[in-house]
Amino acid sequence: MSAPGENYDAIVVGAGPGGLSVALSLSLKGWKVLVAEKNSRPGGNCTSKNYGGYTFDLAVHQLSGIGGGGVCAGIMREYGIAGRLDFRKVDPFLVIDMPDRSYLLHGNKKALRAELVKYFSEDEDDIDRMFSGLDSMRKDALISQRLFYGQDPVLDKMIADNVSPRELLTFPFTFLWNIALRADSDADSVLRRWVRNPKLRSVIHSSWAYLGLPPRRLSGLMMSIFVSMQHTAASYYPAGSSQKLADVMAEAVRERGGRILLALPVKRIITKNGRVRGVELQDGKKAYSDIVISNADMLYTYRNLLTPGAAPAGFIKRLKKIPLSLAPFRVCLGLDYNVAAHGLDYHEYMIAPGYDHEATYKAMTSGNSEGLSLYSPTKLCPELAPHGHSTLILTTMMPWRPDRDWRAHKDEIADGMIALAEKKRLPGLSKHIAVKKILTPEDLQRLTHSSGGSMYGWANSPGHSLVRRVSMKSPVKGLYHVGHWTRPGTGVTSAILSGWMLGNRLNSWVGKYLDKIF
Repeated sequence: MSAPGENYDAIVVGAGPGGLSVALSLSLKGWKVLVAEKNSRPGGNCTSKNYGGYTFDLAVHQLSGIGGGGVCAGIMREYGIAGRLDFRKVDPFLVIDMPDRSYLLHGNKKALRAELVKYFSEDEDDIDRMFSGLDSMRKDALISQRLFYGQDPVLDKMIADNVSPRELLTFPFTFLWNIALRADSDADSVLRRWVRNPKLRSVIHSSWAYLGLPPRRLSGLMMSIFVSMQHTAASYYPAGSSQKLADVMAEAVRERGGRILLALPVKRIITKNGRVRGVELQDGKKAYSDIVISNADMLYTYRNLLTPGAAPAGFIKRLKKIPLSLAPFRVCLGLDYNVAAHGLDYHEYMIAPGYDHEATYKAMTSGNSEGLSLYSPTKLCPELAPHGHSTLILTTMMPWRPDRDWRAHKDEIADGMIALAEKKRLPGLSKHIAVKKILTPEDLQRLTHSSGGSMYGWANSPGHSLVRRVSMKSPVKGLYHVGHWTRPGTGVTSAILSGWMLGNRLNSWVGKYLDKIF
């Protein structure tokens, strides 16, 4: 097996889901790959940790499209690891607790339609128009991805299963209407094309926190594809926690001849004459390659891993101007009872202070949010807690430096989150807490180098989502990016998709063409 100091076809910085995905993609194509990871376990945001006998995920709560007929499910099959993983379906994928009632957002179109019509019967035609529009956008996104990145069995099967010959013929026109003309639109504007009732739009967009911006600030294309995936490809939770997914991917990389170095950070990316030449590790050893792929935070890559002047100053200046997403503040609770039998009937809930998502977001940015996500993986995977016990993760979002700084009010904020969950959904919760672990934005930054503790990389505004996100190709020749800082965007499944896309791009004539223009 290759060792540091030798030459590689590609070196990957970081063993997050994007880094592991591109390493798998390239190793399957016969490339000699080295992956260097700073932490003692692979996974990045796709890791978990045990506290007092209770297992908690760092970030993952559910994954869209990684089971069944989703794109990521096809990638898992292509990587040869689908049979090693048990993905448990989450349905409904979310329960929204509004002040006046709760809504079940189901993971299939028929059930979700029935739920929406139950409360908005006068808007039934608009609901059907929305589903038709979202379906058309999803198909156009599939076809355009196939055109951009070339022939691939995963996309070919998805298109064959979902797109009719007539839809292929009309693609140039529907793409213009659905995608090209919506590039600058926010999520509320896109949904307003089909749904007139603002309260109904608010319910449909209640999962906006998964993308970090409220509908009037969020990319309309990003949110529409996200909502479409939720009710067509469904969501899943990996049995054994998200760490299981990362471990299986890492094992598969090794089986295909790749080398993964754990607890050994990259100190710097070596450059010479305007292009990368390899990396120097923290222990002083060097590994060489004309292709280096960074799965690290993009700002950290250019600020800490490249020598000053290696990248164009104008490019660095533009990066620094892109807004970051909010950061997570999480309270992980180990409970001495089964929470699923005491008020948490489903996997995940969102407590919303009202239908005005903009007001909720503004409260988040000040550090005074009354919105809260709570989920219990032990509903699907009881083995993550001692017998008869359960886990509960409470999450809110806030910026790195809100008005009410979490650094000085950490325990107060955590207690307030527990009290809100107790008041709205789980009476008596505080009496059953056996383990409590608070994870702040600073913890995420320490574990992943995420700038400002950002949960989703760049904020998912219309100008910085999907193909408008920073390119996988760096202005430094031979340097590429994968993960949620680059295309297609936010989330673990998107990070896996980015690695798969880059692996195909680096190994095809289409990719060589894209390198010149995209």
